[in-house]
Amino acid sequence: MNLKQTLSALLAAGVLCGTLPAAGAANAPKVEYETLGNSSEITLSGIDAEHVHSAQLELTLTGSSEVEFSRDDAYVSATHKVNEDHSTTVTLYIDRYGDLNDGGTAFLGVLKFPNVSSVSFDQKGTLKLLDDKLQTVGRWDVSVSRVTDSSNPGGDGSNPGDGSGGGSSSGGGSGSSKDDDKDSGKSYKPSISTGEGGSVKVSPSSAKKGDKVTITVKPDAGYVLSELIVTDSKGREIKLRDLGDGRYTFTMPDGKPEIEAVFARASDGVQFQPAGIPFTDVPANEWYYSAVDFVYRNGMMSGTSGTAFSPNLPTNRAMIVSILYRLEGSPAAGANTFPDVAPGQYYTDAVGWAAANGIVSGYSTGDFRPGDGITREQLAAILYRYAQYKGYNISASADFGRFPDAGNVSKYAVGPMQWAAGQGLISGTSRGTLDPAGGASRAQAAAILMRFCQSLAGMQ
Repeated sequence: MNLKQTLSALLAAGVLCGTLPAAGAANAPKVEYETLGNSSEITLSGIDAEHVHSAQLELTLTGSSEVEFSRDDAYVSATHKVNEDHSTTVTLYIDRYGDLNDGGTAFLGVLKFPNVSSVSFDQKGTLKLLDDKLQTVGRWDVSVSRVTDSSNPGGDGSNPGDGSGGGSSSGGGSGSSKDDDKDSGKSYKPSISTGEGGSVKVSPSSAKKGDKVTITVKPDAGYVLSELIVTDSKGREIKLRDLGDGRYTFTMPDGKPEIEAVFARASDGVQFQPAGIPFTDVPANEWYYSAVDFVYRNGMMSGTSGTAFSPNLPTNRAMIVSILYRLEGSPAAGANTFPDVAPGQYYTDAVGWAAANGIVSGYSTGDFRPGDGITREQLAAILYRYAQYKGYNISASADFGRFPDAGNVSKYAVGPMQWAAGQGLISGTSRGTLDPAGGASRAQAAAILMRFCQSLAGMQ
């Protein structure tokens, strides 16, 4: 939910509000993690600062381990090393991370550790915040705790809803009564209703506004989950995040929520699909999940089929121009001037519109090459010109001095790339390079477009 998608170096926040507290203050940020087998989902909360452009978070895993990312995001990079005491330190760097949920918690992502069966971190990590000049504006030794350590004292986090502090559809659970509605007035215990065919448990059994609640669904033999709806006290549906293996999470609202589960016989061919994206190749624990959800909900990108998004396929020039054209409301198109843009193609009007408004200009040969994979510098240039067309503020600029391949940026793209990096749309790769001629996958394009729309167009 909230993100994503870390060990020694977890990411941090984007444009934040408030006044930066002194390092070591009582209200220092904190890091929480939830173990999912040999993976760990990380969240960061408690940052009270402004003008934060990037962050660096270091966490230490007891015992050496290789670290795998499901995929490198151009927005996030990470390194790891094995220390002399055989612990593993992972450092994750993020430029302008702005995915804060209503509870003030940033979802940092999921790291996978193939050489260990379960993951636990040291109780302290190191967080450093930097401004747009890469000057340190805050540094803390942050507390690192397992999510269930404080919210579910009876559970160990490895089996949410196993009866050790979790609630169930039959009203079971041994959670402490001090967390109940009647005692605290600020914690809420969800009501659960199910039909025949399965059971539902929640962990923790009660939680405060902004806390994460995990739902574990267990269909009986021969049954599948066909419907799962969570509503707040006013009847409004609450968005679920699918963690896989029958586990879903939501953020506790201000009021008692209701959980309704419906099961159907497997032979009926009915299968529950969480509201939102219908793509089976976009798992909820991938870094690009929220970006794909954003572009899909806003009609900017669709799937390659009814159930596939194909996140790793390259994005071509025609696709990007078509996305911006749809974002603009598909206005009247200008006359096509490119010999390789045939009439009647899905991108024909989009390219004509973009060329007429100075957003694209094509190659020196006069061609547009709609099927060419778009490069990172081309994408930056197109977005830069679109921002100019819209009248957005394009004053952001980043110093390329820290990138060893800065000299490889084409002359036409230097300004746009500096702007895109300064705006937080594009950052260095995991190798510490700009890679201007590198391609952009559909997942990367979705992430960059989401940041563009959220930071400049004010879209949510």
